[in-house]
Amino acid sequence: MPNNSGMPKIDIVKRNAAVCMIQSGSSQREVSRDLNISRGAVEGIWKKYLLFGKVDNVSKCGRPRKSSDREERLLVIMSKKEPKLTAPKLRFLWKTKCTVSVSTTQRILRKYGLFGRSAAKRPLLNKKQRRNRLSWCRAYSKLDNKFWESVIYSDECRMELHSNKKQIVRRPINTRFNPRYTTKTMKHGYKSLMLWGAIRYDGHRMLTKCPNMLNSTEYQLILERALIPLYDSSNVFQHDGAPCHRSKSTMDYIDKSKICHISDWPAQSPDLNIIESLWSILKRNVSEYTCNTVEDLWSACQHEWSSISDETIKKLYRSIPKRLNEVIRQKGSNTSY
Repeated sequence: MPNNSGMPKIDIVKRNAAVCMIQSGSSQREVSRDLNISRGAVEGIWKKYLLFGKVDNVSKCGRPRKSSDREERLLVIMSKKEPKLTAPKLRFLWKTKCTVSVSTTQRILRKYGLFGRSAAKRPLLNKKQRRNRLSWCRAYSKLDNKFWESVIYSDECRMELHSNKKQIVRRPINTRFNPRYTTKTMKHGYKSLMLWGAIRYDGHRMLTKCPNMLNSTEYQLILERALIPLYDSSNVFQHDGAPCHRSKSTMDYIDKSKICHISDWPAQSPDLNIIESLWSILKRNVSEYTCNTVEDLWSACQHEWSSISDETIKKLYRSIPKRLNEVIRQKGSNTSY
């Protein structure tokens, strides 16, 4: 049987000699020195003797490995260096003595804990944005929980009537195109619902429909009918840097309405806005509904939005210091939130 380990086998005479020396009272270190073999090899020989009662080569079941340990390590290094390379591409680039299949390549990668997974989607951050996020989090991490509990978080979210996202289905062989196992898509007539929402620490929340393309005038009308009833002088309002949020007319409206707001919210920072987690909950819950019209979708959204518990919202508020520290640890880059 070929030796794929890349290490020379120790002569059987030396193995038996090592066992005899240990049985006669010699230490493993002394055996290693006298027989000129490594300390680890001596330990392995003795363990093999204790397990099998002999030190001969043990026959192995199954087909011999095609790749050595060294070749497998090279494959792992390649994958870690370029994590987006597929198994067929890695197999093509991998230099082995024997031809190895794609499935064997995948199995070796899985053995070393490298599994194929869908890459998480995160906003693209440039140097300036990472620097701004880092300095903002350092400054605001000094504020206590009382401040964060006063913040009203807000954001927009698009809800799709017919989602085109990938769906997993379990089906028998040769039934791929059976209507029961297919996901229906719409090429034309795409319909969706744009929502604006806001939350407060005590569980109070607002949800309202808004135009798909939101301009400054329409945004100010939303603030008038949805934010003002939720806001009082003890609150601080948060919204991101969308053009309609930062326009001169919107800033004038906020000043005129005496709304205290976070004016330096960093760009590309959905991980710092806790309402994003509520949008995920809302989308997951609404996906259980069968909605045929946009009005059906709106009714489902209203019901599920009001069903989110106050404790869930409070938990998200309590996560804010952790989010800030995570951004600091990542030096302004994306986080797991």
